[in-house]
Amino acid sequence: MKRKTRRVLNKKVNALNLAIGLGLAIVLIFFNDLIIPGIKIYFGLDEKSLKTFLILTFIYVFTIGICLLLFSWFFYTINKTLGRKYFNRVDFKEPTANVIIKALNGILETEKTEPYFVHVAPVPDEIELIYQKLDTEGFVWENGRPGEGKSMLAYHSLYRYKKPYKIFGKTLFRRKCKIYALDLAKINDKQEKDAILEELDYLKGGKRKIILIDDAHKLPFENVLRYEFEEEAKEKLNGKFIWINTNYLEEIDSDASNLITVEFASFYPKLLSDLYYTDNLIIKSAIDEKCPGLPKAIKLVDDKKVKDPWHFNFIATEGEKRILDLLKKLSKNRTEQDILILAIFLFSVRNIITREKDITQTEFMDLLGDVANVAYNKAIIDYTPAKIIADLASQDKGRFLIIENKTSLKRSFLKAPHINMSISIVRTIIEELDEDEVFIKKLINASQILLTDNYNDSIHFGIYFSLLGNHQYYFLEENKTWIKNFVTNLIPEQLHVYPFLLNEIKKNHSLFFQELLTDEYFDTIASQISLAPSGSFQSIGQFLKVFGKEKTKLIKRFDFEVLTKAANKAKVNQLKQLADFLVALGNEKKNIKLDYGALAKEANTAKVNQLKQLAEILVALGGEKEKLLEKLDYGALGKVANTAKVVNFAQFEAILTALGDKKGELLKKLDYKALRKEANTATVNQLSQLSDFITALGDQKEGLIKEFDYEALGKAANTATVNQLNQLADFIIALGDKKEELLKFIDTDWLLNCSRMIESNQVRPFCIILSKLDEEKQKYLAEKIDWISVIKKLNLNHSTTTPTLVNLLYLQRLKQETNFNSDEEIFIKNYLELKRYDLVYYGAHFFIGAKDYYPTSMFLKEIYPFNLSITPKIVEKLKIRIIDTFNISPQYYLSFSYLLDNIYQISHPLSNLILLDISLKKILYNSFKDEQVIDQLAGLQNLLVVIEKINIHIYHEIITMEDIKKTGVLENIKNSDLDT
Repeated sequence: MKRKTRRVLNKKVNALNLAIGLGLAIVLIFFNDLIIPGIKIYFGLDEKSLKTFLILTFIYVFTIGICLLLFSWFFYTINKTLGRKYFNRVDFKEPTANVIIKALNGILETEKTEPYFVHVAPVPDEIELIYQKLDTEGFVWENGRPGEGKSMLAYHSLYRYKKPYKIFGKTLFRRKCKIYALDLAKINDKQEKDAILEELDYLKGGKRKIILIDDAHKLPFENVLRYEFEEEAKEKLNGKFIWINTNYLEEIDSDASNLITVEFASFYPKLLSDLYYTDNLIIKSAIDEKCPGLPKAIKLVDDKKVKDPWHFNFIATEGEKRILDLLKKLSKNRTEQDILILAIFLFSVRNIITREKDITQTEFMDLLGDVANVAYNKAIIDYTPAKIIADLASQDKGRFLIIENKTSLKRSFLKAPHINMSISIVRTIIEELDEDEVFIKKLINASQILLTDNYNDSIHFGIYFSLLGNHQYYFLEENKTWIKNFVTNLIPEQLHVYPFLLNEIKKNHSLFFQELLTDEYFDTIASQISLAPSGSFQSIGQFLKVFGKEKTKLIKRFDFEVLTKAANKAKVNQLKQLADFLVALGNEKKNIKLDYGALAKEANTAKVNQLKQLAEILVALGGEKEKLLEKLDYGALGKVANTAKVVNFAQFEAILTALGDKKGELLKKLDYKALRKEANTATVNQLSQLSDFITALGDQKEGLIKEFDYEALGKAANTATVNQLNQLADFIIALGDKKEELLKFIDTDWLLNCSRMIESNQVRPFCIILSKLDEEKQKYLAEKIDWISVIKKLNLNHSTTTPTLVNLLYLQRLKQETNFNSDEEIFIKNYLELKRYDLVYYGAHFFIGAKDYYPTSMFLKEIYPFNLSITPKIVEKLKIRIIDTFNISPQYYLSFSYLLDNIYQISHPLSNLILLDISLKKILYNSFKDEQVIDQLAGLQNLLVVIEKINIHIYHEIITMEDIKKTGVLENIKNSDLDT
């Protein structure tokens, strides 16, 4: 029976079962009153005969029911045991001590993620998004780069997921689901799709099962099968699905950027606290032993050079050193050593360019046999490929090759390790053997065997090419024709891989790049690119970016009619791709005739984690965005926005900014009570997202923050690590006038402890937090903090550290008012003298315009008592900038008066020169006409007092101007009780 027919039949059978069930319920209800009397009359039975009849009937029905249940159980068991080929049950194992140690070793040795790693690995916050999507849509799509933790997130979710049972929207209870993984190694052909779906139908669990498809990018028909599983999820008959694919190219954003990925920035604090700094004694002792590179890994994260958990663990365990040590120990025989390195190199290159494609030992032996014709021909034959693989297996402590079945060479697989491991191996070999040019050339020549006319087998060749470094020139000379063919014969489903390679060629081999850019080349790729679906628009944008000024040659060859059709079919999760494409087209985007009705229809279905995509398309449309804004359903978008979890809050800033004048339409639809309730659950590593949301609300933020649970948020803040101080500082700033509500719950001893651990990039947020505390807490901390240690960590070669120095000097001055410390004062004076050139340069250059009047004033005020010679030099440099950028609208009266007064204290002549050069009379006269000036009386009064001290003539000229008198401002000041 065909699957479609059987499923239709199943639906009808289910409907029949429901009808029978209802019928039986009715029978039971009227059994005593109607059914039994009816049987007695119809069959003419007395009481005794009726009893016998009912017992026999019950036995008969019960027997048939049991037989049907047994048959059903037998049928499914047979299919489950004998018929299962493509799906395996996911085994998380019990968290015994041995399993925990094995999981920890797997994580630290950067192996491919296994289900039982859940017993050690920290849980990412994105798990809530997984639950939300599984509950509502039944299909989750994770997409991102290698090593980001996609598989680990999926396993954590599956381990904890329970299917909710609801009545009237209320969850009554949850039941564990059965978890299966699709075995990609068993799938070779697109024709197997139907067999996979057939087997799916018979998996035990029905609706209460979840299917994991990890490494989906390895599938030869990835998009086709994903579509089938998405349809299965919509029908809600065959369970739920988690689909994971990987995008290897770091420069190319995911083609599914709206989907779930693990944010390393938010996960990193958990990785440190829950794994590396855990209190678990078993894990703690292993970490101490296996992670000598932990300080280096932390520093690289701070420098933004490590951006995913895989690389962090790799650096912490000195993974590069592990690779090098293993390579050196492969064999004492130099020839055998070189051959084993060649074999590992070849295996790693193949793993990179083929997207982690598994290979049998027999196939790899054949490959080594082919290499014999290129390099070490006799040596490889004498060593024998089988012996090479056996020796590698025995030495494989770094998990470079994973032998699945060592008993039979014909049946066993060399399982592909993590792609990042292969990249590290190739990089290490190239760098360490760089000077041995002869051997490097042999390795490169051997790798040429992998470059076949089936370009799909070398789809990520660009990654390997980039790893060759200086040896790219040799490889290019040997393989020019193949590379030209590779970048000309585009594979439509893999458009994103070509810009990466082309960019590498353009950067390092400009002559060859120019050779490529022929009319024939543009003709060929333009016809291929024009047929791209909307999901590939981002890749087209990358093409145009690589070609730079030459991109017009490609654009004019596009078939815009075909591209327009694809654009108008864009789904909501493809809006970012469409946006990137429009931006890349520049002025030529007018050739894409968008159907704004269709676009709005998709946009109105956006989920909360897709709002940023909607924002990006609005920005990309530029002057045309009004056409889309008019058709948006703000009620629907508001309803979606109100379901946001804390992890979604960062989406709001983008969409509210992009909406421009229309943002009020969305703000009116927000349920601040629901959003506030969610905000109160924020953890410390989610404060930046909460800050973005608050900032995006602008004047409306009061509706959200007025009833925050500040005690709960304060407790969360007190758990921050020094790496999270930036998030806390941004949150405090975002709260504005409400910040005191949070700060009263900040633990001063926690801040004191932070002061002992902060590094240079954490001094600024630390000082921001200190500066916002009440005076009592500031004095307490000022007396206890080792300011000499903190100031030494300042990096003055960045303008953001100058206001930080202001805070430090202020707190140091505060300390000396109550607890004089001559050693600290001497150190600060010497420090300022030593850094005087930096202070003069950056002190002047961080002044940009009127908004900097106040911070510049404070900068001068705090440095002056410690060093009388530096501030005049800063003012001398500042003078021209102040005059050139002068702006004294009423809102700046007060801050400008502070700046002018501080300059007066430092140098009366300089303050006078500034007054003479900025035509203050005229500017003040114009600003008096501002209707808001009455709100600025305090600032104006302060300013006039300072002007009187500096230059009495200018002061009298200003207050006696007839036009100014007419405004009534001077009279208002005279009659006011303002304290100057």
